[in-house]
Amino acid sequence: MSRAGHRGRAALAGLLALGLSLSGCSLLADRTPPEETLALLADGLQRGDLTAVPVTPETRAEAQRLPQVLEQLDGLRPTVRATPSEQVDRGRTRTRAVVEYTWHPVPEAEPWTYSRDVELVKDAETDWQVVWTPSALAPGLDPGEVLDTRRVPARRADVLGAGDEPLVRMREVERVGLDKTQVRPERQEDSARELAELLDIDADAFVERVEAAGDQAFVEGLVVRGSETETIEEIRSGAGEIDGARLVPDERPLAPSREFAGPVLGVAGPATEEVVQASEGDLVAGDFAGLTGLQARYDDQLRGTPGTAVVIEPVDPADGAPDADTEDEVLHTVPATDGTPLRLTLDERAQSVADSLLTEVKTPAALVAIQPSTGEVLAAASGPAGGGFSNATEGLYPPGSTFKIVSALALLRSGVRPDDTVSCSRTVTVNGRTFENYDDYPSSALGEISFAEAFAHSCNTAFIRLWEQVGAEGLQTAAKSLGINTDADLGYPFTLGTVPDSDDPVEQAAMMIGQGTVTTNALGVATVAASVSAGHRVTPMLVVDGGENPEEVEQPLTEQEQADLQQLMRAVTTEGSGRFLRDLGGDPVLSKTGTAEHGGGPDEEPGTHGWMVAVQGDLAVAVLVEDGESGSGSAGPLLEEFLRDWR
Repeated sequence: MSRAGHRGRAALAGLLALGLSLSGCSLLADRTPPEETLALLADGLQRGDLTAVPVTPETRAEAQRLPQVLEQLDGLRPTVRATPSEQVDRGRTRTRAVVEYTWHPVPEAEPWTYSRDVELVKDAETDWQVVWTPSALAPGLDPGEVLDTRRVPARRADVLGAGDEPLVRMREVERVGLDKTQVRPERQEDSARELAELLDIDADAFVERVEAAGDQAFVEGLVVRGSETETIEEIRSGAGEIDGARLVPDERPLAPSREFAGPVLGVAGPATEEVVQASEGDLVAGDFAGLTGLQARYDDQLRGTPGTAVVIEPVDPADGAPDADTEDEVLHTVPATDGTPLRLTLDERAQSVADSLLTEVKTPAALVAIQPSTGEVLAAASGPAGGGFSNATEGLYPPGSTFKIVSALALLRSGVRPDDTVSCSRTVTVNGRTFENYDDYPSSALGEISFAEAFAHSCNTAFIRLWEQVGAEGLQTAAKSLGINTDADLGYPFTLGTVPDSDDPVEQAAMMIGQGTVTTNALGVATVAASVSAGHRVTPMLVVDGGENPEEVEQPLTEQEQADLQQLMRAVTTEGSGRFLRDLGGDPVLSKTGTAEHGGGPDEEPGTHGWMVAVQGDLAVAVLVEDGESGSGSAGPLLEEFLRDWR
């Protein structure tokens, strides 16, 4: 063969070799770099759908399950970053990548971050594909399992009283109700009625709740405190004869007793459907929530913030349903933030005594005790006849002659002295309106008497004769000096009363004796007495750090005014309508009684409220009995017993 032929064959062989070489390179050359596949993977994981991600045929079925794996997370999705973990050389068919996950189970909390390794492969026919496994999503996640979240409940904080003693705390109870799984459907109504009769609750309402509940429900009829052992045993004995009746041990946030400061503290219990809806996701069925009173007002603070746990939920291979018999594996927990205690000034002993005293009063009644040196409210009791309304702190009533403490200050400022002579007649007329003293006013105290005697015996006519020396403005200023007629936010619902402005002589005369449009309550009257004791306007504090009274006192109480008022109130105890407190023992008692008319139309007699207020040592106490016969006759015995028993 010629040299030219050899050169031709050699060239052809070289071209064939080059062609084969190029062909071999094209079989393994990157059509797309792995970064593109990883970008698709990151995007798919963030959306919760790997449909657009190139995945190996063997792992495609598991990848297509991703929406089901994430379904129970209620829209929670990660932020994802996927990058090669090693240099990818030309011609390689297998490589690894790192997928970095950032989750925010609770937006305000620190994120949950971790990384997982993912393998990518390719061959001559495909671009880079992901070898998908469930563990590439979360550590420990196996095929068929799903992710879920669990609510981590926060501990509800206590309501604390004086000395930070727990007032409302978790206490043992027995929940008495009907277990519908333990009674045949045709017997459920009969069982519900029998149980309602045993518990002394509304049978029709209980039957209605039983019928509305699900087939597996336990329908609660009554919650009994664990301390009420005799009641529990009586119920247990009767429940044993009723199909489906059960007693279930539990805990509830409760005060020391059913009566304890109920209208002020309110109650906490399982959140109602309305409360759950109003919480906008902060509460779920079964959570405890403050339903009334201060426990409702400070519910956010008391209940805290629940946490969240991300878990692997095992499934039953037979049907793919969650496996209730296997414990969830916790992957990450955002701890709950427990509630913060609500600190009050209520003294457990003082409040308990006050509540017990009012329990048997047939009409609405109130008792408030304040420590003058601090302004702390030690007791704020409203009797059960008030229907749950805190008339002690929010009611408005004419204060009657207890308001003469304010009137006396106004008169002292007008120049009247305790020893000055005033005229106490049986009646006095102002602009055609006749005023008189109370029915059993002592005749020995009529005539020309000292101002101190008029105060001690509570002579209406003497005070009314002096109305022009005071005027409405004088009364308003004196009231503010002693705590009434002020406006503030102290962290709890309250009013200290009102002393309106008036240019009507009859109205001004009536206000001198706590009638007409003057209104206050036991909190207001106790505040007046506490201010006399302290020598300055007292702001009644019930919620620790609940706020201050921002209103400045236009005319603060002077030392002489304080001394004069204390002299006048002491005379009530030593020689006036409060004489029954003379032998009480302990520190001297300063006091003032009051009987206030209310209501009464053209054809009916007005009713009366009985009032009494006293100061002993570092304690000021006011008592109101609605429709009481008189201050000394109805409010006085309650006040006396409180002073004897509260310590």
